[in-house]
Amino acid sequence: MFFTQNLWVERQQLIKPFILNVNIIYLKNIIIFFIIGGY
Repeated sequence: MFFTQNLWVERQQLIKPFILNVNIIYLKNIIIFFIIGGY
């Protein structure tokens, strides 16, 4: 039980930064799109 929990925690720590990076890239693209669209 402890072993599987440990693996789950490690997986969460790997997934979270990846999701954050994707969100940041996505937000940057939206901002750039609005700036270009505004002009």
